[in-house]
Amino acid sequence: MADVYLHKIGTASSEMEAAASLKQLLDVELADIDGRVWIVPSIDIHPATGRHDVDLIMIGYLKDYYIDDIAGKCNIDIKSFFATIEIKSHSGVGLKRSGTHLLVKYPDGYEDVTMQSNDQNSSIRRFLSGPLQQESIRVPFISNLIWLRGTDWNDFNEEIGLVDSNILVSDSTAKDFFVAIGRQYSLVDNGYVNAFGKFGTEEAIEYTANIFCAKSNGADTMTLRRINILNTNNNALLDLEKDCSSVIILSGHAGTGKTVMLMQGAINMTKKGYKCLFLTYNRALIADLKHTMRFFGKILPVFDIDSMSSFMIGLMRKAGIWKNTFDIKSDFDQSLAVLMKVKESKDIAPVYDYIFVDEAQDWKTNEAEMLKYYYRDKHIVIADGIDQFMKTSEHTYWGPIALPKLKQCLRQRSNLVSFAKIFASKLGVYWDVDSTRSLPGGKVIITNAYDQNLHERLFHEAVQHGCSAYDLMLLVPNSLTKTGHFDLIDAYNAQGIHLYDGVDSANRDSLYSDVNYKNKECRVYTYESCRGLEAWITVCLRFDELFTEPHPHDYHEIPFSPARQYMLSLWSLIPLTRAVDTLVLGVQKGSTIDTILREIARENPDFVTIEEK
Repeated sequence: MADVYLHKIGTASSEMEAAASLKQLLDVELADIDGRVWIVPSIDIHPATGRHDVDLIMIGYLKDYYIDDIAGKCNIDIKSFFATIEIKSHSGVGLKRSGTHLLVKYPDGYEDVTMQSNDQNSSIRRFLSGPLQQESIRVPFISNLIWLRGTDWNDFNEEIGLVDSNILVSDSTAKDFFVAIGRQYSLVDNGYVNAFGKFGTEEAIEYTANIFCAKSNGADTMTLRRINILNTNNNALLDLEKDCSSVIILSGHAGTGKTVMLMQGAINMTKKGYKCLFLTYNRALIADLKHTMRFFGKILPVFDIDSMSSFMIGLMRKAGIWKNTFDIKSDFDQSLAVLMKVKESKDIAPVYDYIFVDEAQDWKTNEAEMLKYYYRDKHIVIADGIDQFMKTSEHTYWGPIALPKLKQCLRQRSNLVSFAKIFASKLGVYWDVDSTRSLPGGKVIITNAYDQNLHERLFHEAVQHGCSAYDLMLLVPNSLTKTGHFDLIDAYNAQGIHLYDGVDSANRDSLYSDVNYKNKECRVYTYESCRGLEAWITVCLRFDELFTEPHPHDYHEIPFSPARQYMLSLWSLIPLTRAVDTLVLGVQKGSTIDTILREIARENPDFVTIEEK
C-alpha cells in the first residue's frame, strides 16, 4: 500500500477538508501499489504572508501503477507527479464557461478560476527555481488541477461541458485525478507520466516535498515568511563564486533584508560544498536563526552559526590567552589586544571558505582586523547597517562598498515603513528606506498601558494570520530588567500574558522550544538585544525612556548634546523596525515622545491610533 502523508496545518479550513478527502480516495485507489504521496494544503509562498497562494499540492511517486486510457493513449505508467489543486465549493449554478476557461460566481462578479489555477502553477514553478532547490534536482513538470467540491459530474457536464480537461468534481475518483494530470503530458501508447524526469529519485522527490511541509511541522507565519524570502532569487549574494573580493559588503538600513540575504548566501555556498560560518554579536538573533533552521533541517544545508565574542574567545583559548576564570565584560578587550600582538605566530583559526558577518558596522576595529587577518585568503561577506550602533558610536571600516545600497524594506508593511520615516523626520533624521507594493497595510498603536485586553486582542489577530505566540514580541528598557530578568514577568503571567524571558541570558543561549509553543509564550527582550529580530507584532514598552533614561547606549561619551540626541534618534529606529504588521508603542502621557507620536497620529489617522487607559 502506498504511504499517503497528509500534512496537517493545525486549523480547520476548506483546504484541509479537501486534503483529507483526497487522502481517503488515494488510500483506496493505491491499496495495492507501492510508493509515497504527500498532500499539503494551504501553501503560502508569498513574502507578504497573511494569505495562502496555493490551495493544495499533491506530490509523489508510484511503482507499477498503470492507467489504461488517458486522452486515448493506452497503458500509461504513472511514475512521479506534482500537481497544484485549486479548490472551489460552488454549485453548478455558480459556474459558467468562457471559451476554454471556467468562471465562478462571487457577490461582486465572476472570477476566472482557470487563470487562478494557471497562476498557482507559475507561482510554484518560480518558487522551486529558487535557491532552496538542489542543483541536482530539476524543477518538476507541474500539473494544475481544479477541484469543484460543490458540483457533481452530472451537473457539471450538463451545465459547463468542459469534459476531458483539468477539472475534477465532487464524485471524481483518485484515478480521475491521475487521468487529469496525464492529460497535460504529451503521451504515447505505453508511455509514462514522470514529473521529475530521470533525476527524480525517491530522495529527490522527498526533498522537494519537504520544502512545503514546514507549516505542517509547526512553523508559524513568520518562520514561513523568512524561508520564502530565503528562496527568492533577487539577492546580490547568489553569485559569490564570481566575486573575487576578499571583503564583500552588503549595506542598508534596518528591514532591508541584510540578515536574510546573508543567510541565503551561506546556504547557497554551503550547497556548493564550501565551509561557511555566520557571525553576529547578538545571541538572541542566533537563537532566532536556529529556531528557523530547525523547521527546515531536511532541506537546508547546515552552516555554522556563532556569536562574535564566542568565536574570538575560541581563538584566544587556542592561543592560550583566555582562561576559564576570565569574565567577558572585564577581560575580553584586553585579551583580544594580546592576541592582536601575537597573531602572526598563532595559526589557530578554524578552516572556513566564507565568513558571513551580520551588523558589521558595529564591530570594534580590532575585532574586524583580527577576522580580516586570519581569513585574508578567504572571503568575508558583511552586512553593514550603516548607522545602527549598539556597541560603539563610530562606524567600523571593512573596505570599499561595491554593491548597491539596499533601499527597499522587505520586513515591514508599507504603513510601518511610512511611520518610521515620519518619526525619523520629526527627530531630524533622514531614513532612506522605501516600502514595497507586495507588503501593503500595517498599523501603529500608541498607548500609555499595555494590558491584558489589548494583548488578547492583538494575540487573536496574530493567530488569525497564522501566527503563533512566538510572533508577538515585547521589547523593554533596562529600567525593567534590574533583577537580570524581566521584572514584571510575574505580573504579566498573572494577567494571562505568558512570556518567554529572553532578558535572562541563560534563555538567550537556548532555543525557543516546543514547550514555549505549547504554553503560548510570547518573547520579551531588552531593546539592546532586538537588532536583527522581527515579529508579526512588536510591543515597545516605555519607548520614551530610550531618549531620557541612562542606559548602555545613551552615547554619554559624546559631549555635544545635539549629536548625542541624533545618535539616540537613530538608535530608536532599531526597535521601530522590528514589526511586520503591527507596532505598539507604550509611552508616558505628556512626555516629549508622546507629544510627537500624538502629532503623527493626528496626521495619519488611517493607520496610527491612540488607545488610552
